Amino acid sequence: MAIQRLEANKLYHAAELKKLPCKSTKELDPIDEIVGQERAQKAVEFAMSIKEKGYNIYAIGQNGWVSVP
Repeated sequence: MAIQRLEANKLYHAAELKKLPCKSTKELDPIDEIVGQERAQKAVEFAMSIKEKGYNIYAIGQNGWVSVP
């Protein structure tokens, strides 16, 4: 696949908030899965499967995007 230049007006798309089914995410039912982060989830699952001592897991991202029970 050839690399194509991305124009600035294609970098951001504002959501039409009036079309959303709720006014706040507090109105939505909670989910028990991580959405759209399959690669990150597999990496964390692999890291957690290591039984040896001395390994750490470091994750970074915007606060509030993922809720882990």
